[in-house]
Amino acid sequence: MTTNPTIVVGVGEAGCRMATHLYEDLKRDGESLLDEFSFVGVDTKESDLKAITSKEGFTQITLDPPEEFWENDRESFSYLSSDYELSRSGGATRQRSIARYYIDNKENYVSLYQSLENVFAEFESNDGGSLTDPDIGGANVWLLNSLGGGTGSGAFPLITSILYNVSRARNYKYYLCGIGSLPRLDSLEHRGLPPQANADFYGNAYAALRELAVLIDYNFHEEYQDAAGIDSNKAIRLESEPKRQSELDLPDSAFDFYGLIGANESEMSVSYRDEMNQISANTIRFFAQAVGLEDFPDDRNKPGSEDVLFSLDSTSVRVPMDEVDEYIEVVEAINEIEAELSDVKDRIQRTRRNRDYINGALDIDLRDVDLEELGHVDPEFIRTAKDRTRSIEVASISNPDVLDEEFENYVMNQTPAISDEYDVEKSDVVGLIFYQSLRNRMEDLITNDQSAQDLQEAWTDYSVEIGSFRDEVVDTAELESSSTLRKWEDGLAPFFTGWKKSLQNSLEQIPSYRVLERRNTREDLQKVENLYRNLESAYAQHRTLVNAQNVVTSRLNTQRSNLKSARKEYESQIEEFTSERETLIERQQQRENELQTKEYTLSHTDHERYMSVELRNFETIDEEFLDEMESFSNLIVRNAVSKETVALAIEKQLDELHEPIQDITPYVVSESSYEILGALVDEENRGLLEGELADVSASDVSDALSSFNEVEYSEAFQDPFSIRFVGCYTDVFIENTSEFGTIHDFYTDPDKDVGDLFGLDTTDDDFIADRIAYPELFPEDERIQTYRDPISADD
Repeated sequence: MTTNPTIVVGVGEAGCRMATHLYEDLKRDGESLLDEFSFVGVDTKESDLKAITSKEGFTQITLDPPEEFWENDRESFSYLSSDYELSRSGGATRQRSIARYYIDNKENYVSLYQSLENVFAEFESNDGGSLTDPDIGGANVWLLNSLGGGTGSGAFPLITSILYNVSRARNYKYYLCGIGSLPRLDSLEHRGLPPQANADFYGNAYAALRELAVLIDYNFHEEYQDAAGIDSNKAIRLESEPKRQSELDLPDSAFDFYGLIGANESEMSVSYRDEMNQISANTIRFFAQAVGLEDFPDDRNKPGSEDVLFSLDSTSVRVPMDEVDEYIEVVEAINEIEAELSDVKDRIQRTRRNRDYINGALDIDLRDVDLEELGHVDPEFIRTAKDRTRSIEVASISNPDVLDEEFENYVMNQTPAISDEYDVEKSDVVGLIFYQSLRNRMEDLITNDQSAQDLQEAWTDYSVEIGSFRDEVVDTAELESSSTLRKWEDGLAPFFTGWKKSLQNSLEQIPSYRVLERRNTREDLQKVENLYRNLESAYAQHRTLVNAQNVVTSRLNTQRSNLKSARKEYESQIEEFTSERETLIERQQQRENELQTKEYTLSHTDHERYMSVELRNFETIDEEFLDEMESFSNLIVRNAVSKETVALAIEKQLDELHEPIQDITPYVVSESSYEILGALVDEENRGLLEGELADVSASDVSDALSSFNEVEYSEAFQDPFSIRFVGCYTDVFIENTSEFGTIHDFYTDPDKDVGDLFGLDTTDDDFIADRIAYPELFPEDERIQTYRDPISADD
C-alpha cells in the first residue's frame, strides 16, 4: 500500500538503474506494491535501455540518433558546434549538449512528449486510480539521473521542463521530485590525477549543478553569484521549433523536492552503484509510503523551509529472513543431492554386480570348473545343464525346434531363479551353460565317432586315386585340409561312384564266354558297392553329429552375444551413472560452499550501511517457524535475535547517517543543516523506536533519534523484518561540494585552469563552457555566451 501513487522516470544508464533497483526492491516486498507505481526508462542507447529496464510494466523510451537533421542542426543550434559528432550506435558519449539534442530535434521531441503524456494518462486510469481517494494528497513524479554522465546529465533539464508542463496540464495534483547522483571529488586537490573519463564526469557534474540551481531557484552565496543563471521568465528554448511550442516555460522552481546523493566510492564495502541506488529507492519509498510532499517538512517555520534542495543518506537494519529461507532451501537441496547420490551409488553398485555376474558366466569353462569357487553363478545351473545334456538324444539336438523345447521345458523350468541382487536375464545365462555343455558333448561324440574314422581311413586309402574316373582335375591337397564331410562329398563319393560305373561298363563289355573274368569283375563291383554303402552310412551318421554340433554352436554363440551386449550396456550405464555422480558431487560442493557463506551471514552481524543482524539457532529454523514470524518483536520473543543486538544495531545505523555531499572543509558557506529522519518501519516494529528497547542498558535508541530535528514515520511500510532510515538534510549548499565549489574556484581564478585539477592541457572554456548544454539559462555569463556565439557576444 502507498499513500502517494508514484511515477518514476529514469534517464540515462544511471537513472534507469536507479529506477530498476526500486522496481526490484518493491517486488521483493510484494508484487502488490508495484500496483501504484509506474516506471519509465529513457535512454539514448537502445541496447542499454533494454538490458536494464526489461521488466513487466516498464515503459521504455529510446531516443534514436537524429541523423537526418544532424549536419544542419549542429551548425545552427546555439548549444552545438561543428566539431561535435553524433554516434550512429546511440549514446551521448558523456557530451551533455548531445544529450539535449537527442530530445530537441524534429525526429524525437514530439514522440517523447506524447509518450510521457500517455504515461500520465495510463497512470491515472490504472496505477494512479487511487488519486480520487480524498486521503491521497497527490502523486509523486521522480526524475532520476546521474549528474556526471552524458544522457542523464544533459537531458534532465529538458525532461524536467517536459514533465513539469505535462503534469501541470493534468487534473490531479503532482509533485515533481528529482534525485541526482554526484561523482565524489573528496579532497580533489590532494588526490592523484583521475582518468580522463572521470574528468568528464566531474566537469559534467559542475555544469549540471549550475543548471540544476536555475531549475530549483537556488540562491548562491554572494561570492558565487557569478555562477547563477536567469531568475525570472525562465524557459528552455526548443531550437528544433516543434509545432507544439518553441520553448518550455518554467516556474521559479520546477521541483517540489530535489535530493543529491553521493558518497566516497573508496569507503564503500559494496558496489558504489548499489549503494546509491538503495539510497534512491529508500527515499522514494519514504515519500510514497510515509509522508507526502504536501506535508514535508513538517516544520514550515524553520529557516530555509521553502528550499527544495536536500542531500540524502540512508541506512537500514534487517533480519536476514530471506537468507534463512534461502538457507533452508540450500539445506533441502543438499539433502536432495545426498539422496540422489545414494541412489546413483546403489545403481552403480547394482550395475557393476550385473556386469561382474555376466563376466563370471562368460568365463565359465565347463571342462574345468570348480563348483565350490563358481562366484556369482548358481552351481545348480551347471548341474541341471549337465544332467540334461547327458540324457538328450542327438536327433533332438539337431532339430532346432525340438532343441528349443528341451531347453524351455527341461532346463529353464528345472533351474532356480537368479537372485534379486541381479537384473541379468536367466535364459541368457542358463542357455550359455546348457549349450556349452551340449557343445562339449558334441565335441566328444565327434572326436570318438567311428564313422568319421571310417571315412578318414577310406580317404587315406584312396586319396592318391581320388582323381580317377573324373573328367575334371581334383585338388587333392586342398581336400586334405578340409573336413571329413567334404572329403566324402567332394572326394570319396564321386570317386566311388565313378569306380562303380567303370566296373559296370567293364562287366558289360566282357563276353559271356569269359566266365572267370566276368566273375572277378562282378566280385570287384560288389566289393566297391558294399564299401560305398558302408561309407555313405558313416557319412550320414557323421553328418547328423556335425549338424547337431552346428545347431548347438549357433545357440551358444547367440547366448554369448546376448550376454556381451548386456555387458556392454551395463558398462555404458556405469559410465553414465559415474558421470552423473561426479556432477552431483560438484553440485553438492557448490551447495555446501553456498551453505557456508549463508551460515556465516546468518551467524554474524553485518556492520555495513545496510546491516543484517545475527540470527540465533538458524540451523533449527524451518518453514513453519518462518510462517509464524511477523516482526522483529516476534523474533526477539522467540529468542531468535537478541534484543541487545537489535538495539545496538538501530543505534549504530542512526549514528551512521550524516549529511553526505558537503565535503569541502571548512565550509565555504557555514550553516547548520536541518536534519529530518524518515523511518520506514512496519507498524508491528514501530515500538522498537518508541521505547520497547529502553531497558537495553548498552544502547540508547531514543537519544539517537533525538539528534534529528524531525522524525517522520511510515504509514504503509510492510516489511516486517527491515527497518530503513532515510536522512534528509536541508540548508545544504552546492558551494560546499567539491563538484561545484572546487571546480568553480579554479574556473573563476585567472591564475588557475580547471584542467590542472585533472592533468589536462585544455582551456577553461573548452572544459567548462563547452559542457553547459543550456546556455539560455545563463544570459549574463559572458564566458558561456561568448563560447557559444562569439559573434553575437561581440555585438
